[in-house]
Amino acid sequence: MSKTKPLTAAALKTLVKVSEATLSRWIKKGIPHQRAPTGRGGAPMLLFKLDDALEWIEMNASTGAATMARAARSGKDANTPEAIPTAAELPNVDELDGEGLLECLARLQRTERETYQLLQRLKRAGDVSGVRLVSERYVAECRALSAIEQASLNYRLRIGELARVSDMESAYMRVLVSVKNAVLGIPANIMPLIIPHLRRPESAHEISRLLDARCRDALRSAAERGRAERAAREAGATGKGKGKSASRGVERQDGTG
Repeated sequence: MSKTKPLTAAALKTLVKVSEATLSRWIKKGIPHQRAPTGRGGAPMLLFKLDDALEWIEMNASTGAATMARAARSGKDANTPEAIPTAAELPNVDELDGEGLLECLARLQRTERETYQLLQRLKRAGDVSGVRLVSERYVAECRALSAIEQASLNYRLRIGELARVSDMESAYMRVLVSVKNAVLGIPANIMPLIIPHLRRPESAHEISRLLDARCRDALRSAAERGRAERAAREAGATGKGKGKSASRGVERQDGTG
């Protein structure tokens, strides 16, 4: 590929394997580029000088894109240990730009996955120095991701997209108490309507007692079913959580050990 001929946006995305959204974010952050008129009155064409664009990507992009850019500049395979960026060339993952909290969270999640995959490839290649370097990068990304995940959680709580379990349980209990009181009030509310139609009005008390017993039986049965279903869900969630936690721990231990 010629290093003097300008690259189009499509060619640059293909070269470093990124999406249109990522390239747009890079443009906002200052990747060197030019806008050339198309001659047809349409939107200007984005053009990039190869060396300038790749150097900027190495210094500012995620590990995956930076590795691809470094490989493109050196002419080596992006999967080889020699293509790994040095510590000084790695971008600071603790710094947030103006892309927004949730967008930053999604980007850091992708970056963490890319770094973990690179770490696995380096370990299989037996590159000890590369594993050490990328492991440090991976730890930093995990810390940044944890902080952004917490900030994202607080943000979603604040705008009402999520709710705390304790708040939901309190609201649920208030609804259940209201339903319980309404059901238990059925006998007292319905008896005045039934008494005029009774052949033996003196049996009204017995009918009211039977209705009350049936209402309480229905509530008791619903409560027992709810407790049984909750216990089953908790047992299933606990079993899945333990399985995922154990497998995840083994996997990450294998990747960073």
